[in-house]
Amino acid sequence: MRFVKESLIRAAPERVFAFHELPDALARLTPPWESVSVLQPPANLQVGAIAILETRLFGLVPVRWVANHSAYDPPRMFEDVQVSGPFRSWRHRHLVEPHENGAVLRDEIEFEPPLGPLGRLAAPLLVVPRLRRMFEYRHRVTREWCEQGVDEHSNDSKQNAPDARPAHRGRLAGRPVRHRPPQGARRFRVRTRSSLREQREKEYHGNSSNKGHTG
Repeated sequence: MRFVKESLIRAAPERVFAFHELPDALARLTPPWESVSVLQPPANLQVGAIAILETRLFGLVPVRWVANHSAYDPPRMFEDVQVSGPFRSWRHRHLVEPHENGAVLRDEIEFEPPLGPLGRLAAPLLVVPRLRRMFEYRHRVTREWCEQGVDEHSNDSKQNAPDARPAHRGRLAGRPVRHRPPQGARRFRVRTRSSLREQREKEYHGNSSNKGHTG
């Protein structure tokens, strides 16, 4: 039987793979509702590393699960297989594939349930829904850890980026800007030709009026 779970994570493949190499990654990825105890986490993800868990068969019978890491190709893939445990066979391949928006995390599981034909009949009702819920949790935890640092770096970059907006000269948002001279500065009045001509006309008419009232 086969189970596949795939998710897009907005982080580099190297970061997604690094999450799985954390010393407590297995504990982080274990849902709180699962009756699973990590007796011995793997020392690393490399070939030959051993993980030992204690779980319950169909949620009832306690079983020790021993898994051996059988393939390791960072930052693209690692694989573990069941040495002994609740399944007749179990092979779990963890794949991290590059994507234009980050990376795709893909879990591929090939397994044979216990109890022969009876187990295969019960698997769609008991095993597959449990796997689906568990890997929804695992991918959410992975995504939150991987994308957290990416968001913080993006926000820092935006805050530190220089303001690229063009400076407005003389007008701001469509309104004229009046430039005030500094306190104590002398103000000079600029006279245009039209203003000088008007002043001369006023002086001429004023002089004419004064001549008419003399004598």
